[in-house]
Amino acid sequence: MNCIISALACYLAYKTAQRLGVANPLYAFLLLALQPMWLQLSFRTYSEPISALLLIAAVYSQITDKRVLASALLSYGTMIRQEFFVLLAVYGLYLLVKRDVLAIGAATAFPLLTNLAGYLATGDALSLVTSTMKTGAVYESNYPKQGFDHYFLMAPTIFGLLALTAAVLYVALLVTKKERPNYFLIVPGGVYFLLHCLFNTQSISIGASTGGNLRYLIVIAPVLAVMGALALERVLTMERRLPLLAVLIPFVLAVGIWTTYDHNNVVLSTDVRDAVPLLLALVTIAAVMVIRRGRTMLAFTALSAVLFAFIVVKPLRISPEHSQIKEAAAWAQTQQVEAQPVLANHNVFFYFYGKSGRRFQHGSASIDSATVAAAPVGSYIFWDSHYSYRPEWNPKMVQYDYFLNRPAQFKPVRQFVTPDRRFGLLVFQKIAA
Repeated sequence: MNCIISALACYLAYKTAQRLGVANPLYAFLLLALQPMWLQLSFRTYSEPISALLLIAAVYSQITDKRVLASALLSYGTMIRQEFFVLLAVYGLYLLVKRDVLAIGAATAFPLLTNLAGYLATGDALSLVTSTMKTGAVYESNYPKQGFDHYFLMAPTIFGLLALTAAVLYVALLVTKKERPNYFLIVPGGVYFLLHCLFNTQSISIGASTGGNLRYLIVIAPVLAVMGALALERVLTMERRLPLLAVLIPFVLAVGIWTTYDHNNVVLSTDVRDAVPLLLALVTIAAVMVIRRGRTMLAFTALSAVLFAFIVVKPLRISPEHSQIKEAAAWAQTQQVEAQPVLANHNVFFYFYGKSGRRFQHGSASIDSATVAAAPVGSYIFWDSHYSYRPEWNPKMVQYDYFLNRPAQFKPVRQFVTPDRRFGLLVFQKIAA
C-alpha cells in the first residue's frame, strides 16, 4: 500500500506538470521517483508519503479549477500532519478573496470533525487546539532543534542534487523573468519548507521541534519535482542562458562550501569532507547550460537520476540497537514465545521476528502497567530502553525495575545489551498473577 501511495504521488506530479504545459512531463516523474529520501521511504509506513500525495493532489485539483476538492484534501491532511493547518490557512485566504463559500466549507470540514470527536471524548470544546499545543510541547521537550539553516544544509541529502538544482533553475528563471511564477507551487512548497526551518530555530522557540528529521521535508518533494520539470523544459527554449548563472553560481558555491560533508541522515559531519554533492551540482548545471534538444535533456535527466541515486543512496548498516533486537527476535523464535501472549513496544522486534504482533497466536500488546496487570501467567515481556518507557506519551508506562522489584510475579529470562550499554532489551516472563 505504501508503494502504491508513493507511485500515485509520482503519477500526480506527472499529471500536474502535464496540466501546466510541460510537453514531456516524464521530467516530473523522474525528478520525484528517484529523489534519495523519497526512494528510501517510499515503502515505509510513515505519514510523509501520503501527506505528499495529498498535497500534490490538492495542487492538481486547484490548477484544474476544482477548489472544493483541493480544500477537502488539505483539510483531510490536517488529520495527518499539523503543518497542513498552516497550508490550509494560507489557502483559506485565497478562497476568501475568491468568495468561494463551498470551498471554504470543505476546508473547515475535517478540523471541525476532529474537534467534535475530541469534544465528545474529553469534554473540551477546544480539544483540537489543546491536543495540538500538548503535542507541540512534548516534541519540543524531547527533540533538539537543529537550527534555522538545518534544512538548507540538508536539502541535497533530502531531494538529491538533480531535483534540487532543477528547482533552483526554476528560481533562476523567475529571477531573470524568463518564467511566470506559479504561486500554487511556490507558496505551499516555500511555506512548508520555511515552517520547518522556523521549528528548528534555536534562538527563539517557535512551534514544535522536529529534531531536524529529514523525512518531514519529502512532503513537498512532488511540488519540487514539478517546479524542476517546468524549468528543464523552459530552458530548452532559451538561446541566452548566461543570465541564469547569476543564481546558479551562488547555488553551486553554497553547495561546495556548506554541504560537501558526510552525514548520518540527520546532520552533516563536519569532520569528513565529501565532494560528491559539488560534483553532481556541477554536472547538472553544465548539462542545463549546454543541452539544446528535448530528447537529449530527457535522456540526461533519466540517466543522471538513476546514476545519482546509485551514488548517493547507500545501504544502511545495521545499528547496534537493531543488531541486539535481531538477536532477541532470533532467540524468541527458537523459544517459540508466540505460543504465549507477548508484550513488546519496539516494532523492529516484530520485523526481525518475521510477522506482525497481530499474527501471533495470542496477539500482542504494548507494555504499561495496565496491560502487564491484565496479561495472563506465562506471558513474555520484551522491555526495551528506547520505546518501553516514554511517560510523556503514556503515563502508565513502567521502567524495567517494575519487574525486578516483583520477583514473585516476574522472572528475568534474557537480556540483550549493546556494547556501549546505550540500549538494552530485557525479557521477562510473568510467573504469577
